[in-house]
Amino acid sequence: RLVAERCRAVLGFLPPIDRPEPAPDATAPDLDYRIDRLIAAGFTPAARLEDEIDATLRLCRNAFGS
Repeated sequence: RLVAERCRAVLGFLPPIDRPEPAPDATAPDLDYRIDRLIAAGFTPAARLEDEIDATLRLCRNAFGS
C-alpha cells in the first residue's frame, strides 16, 4: 500500500493492488524485515524509505514512459 500511495503522490495515479485471494485454509508467513545485521556491520540508512520509493518510481517513469 505504501508504494501505491507514493505512486499517487509522485506520478499522479493510484495503481490497483491486485493479488489472488488465498485459499480458505492458507496462512502466509509473516514478513520479518530487519536491517539489524546491516547496522551492526556499520551501515547507516541515508534516506527515508519513502524517498527511495519515490526515486524508484521516477526511474521507472523515465525508463518506461508514462
